Amino acid sequence: MKTLLLGLLFLPFLGFAQSVQITQEDLQRTESFLLLQDGSVVRGRIIRQDSTLITVQKRNGESTFIEADQLVRITATRLNEPAVVDLQRPSPYTVFVFKDGTQVEGKFVRRDSTMITVRKRDGRLTYFEPELLLRVDSAQAVAAAPDSGRTFPNRFAAWLLTDQSAFNPEKGRGYYRNVWLAYNEVGYGITSWWSVSGNIVAIPGLDIRDVYIDGLETRLSTKISIPVSKQFRFGLRATYQPTKRYDYYRVDEQWTFHALASIGDSQQNVTIGYGQTRYRNTNGQSRSFVTLGLAQRLTHNLTLVSENAIYPDRRFSDPLYTLSAALRLNRQRHAFDLGVYSFIFQEFYNQQGQIRTRHRFVPLPYIGYNLIIGRP
Repeated sequence: MKTLLLGLLFLPFLGFAQSVQITQEDLQRTESFLLLQDGSVVRGRIIRQDSTLITVQKRNGESTFIEADQLVRITATRLNEPAVVDLQRPSPYTVFVFKDGTQVEGKFVRRDSTMITVRKRDGRLTYFEPELLLRVDSAQAVAAAPDSGRTFPNRFAAWLLTDQSAFNPEKGRGYYRNVWLAYNEVGYGITSWWSVSGNIVAIPGLDIRDVYIDGLETRLSTKISIPVSKQFRFGLRATYQPTKRYDYYRVDEQWTFHALASIGDSQQNVTIGYGQTRYRNTNGQSRSFVTLGLAQRLTHNLTLVSENAIYPDRRFSDPLYTLSAALRLNRQRHAFDLGVYSFIFQEFYNQQGQIRTRHRFVPLPYIGYNLIIGRP
């Protein structure tokens, strides 16, 4: 009986001795990261510790209190690895299981028409598409495993390389794209099915290997995107380009209407399109074209993007075909594109006094940058 009473008497002190001890170095540090057993991280300055509580002053000046037995460890730098979960209590996190077998453990933040946002254990946000989700499980008393790198999906599914797909930008988000350091485009998702965009070529008279892009050329466009099913989406885009005058000629005002159909989800899809450009001149000229786009996820952070076009109405000054492919490195709020964008022209040549035509292939390096503007 005496042994039992002594054990009960010293049990609180024994538990305190087994918990993480606050050192003098921890008290002198202006900022520490305290990892708790439920996976959360408290950031601030450690003020003091008694037998049961640790007092921490956060960056905003407020004080918070942590139970000593809930502390896993203290570090001077930000924690990036998942926390160890207490095996005796349920975890406040949820496990999101995907169709490809990968998992993400975290807390649900929000959902819009194209993305689900989850805050992981280390505080970072990750994004994924609802159609990729297989099920949602409760995180029980197991240590969290790495999430297989699903942190950075392709968040620019609405954009190919210079053209667009039938997918709509996220509602309430702004986008920016730069190609060849000259072509600049901004876009905004007004609703889950309606977006607007505009672009300008900032370098006057860009001429690369006989591929001429008119300088300071501007376009305004709007797009409607309608989801027919989980794997099929229809879009219609209208683009306006005002009349532009040069020293010796002018480019007439023109309207381009482009019907789009995307098959697949935002990470893996094929986009087929048909368009027509109408020039506002006395002849009422127009030019039709057919497009084919592709987005294929290769790894957790890498996507293959391809954009191609056929122009049946042959004009010797304009390309007959465009062929392109690029690798898109996805990050949390931006993406880098690197690949090849090529043109096929039809040109005249003289062969033994006879005028003939032939095709000329002009490949160009493609460099692009995509950015989400505003909150992540």
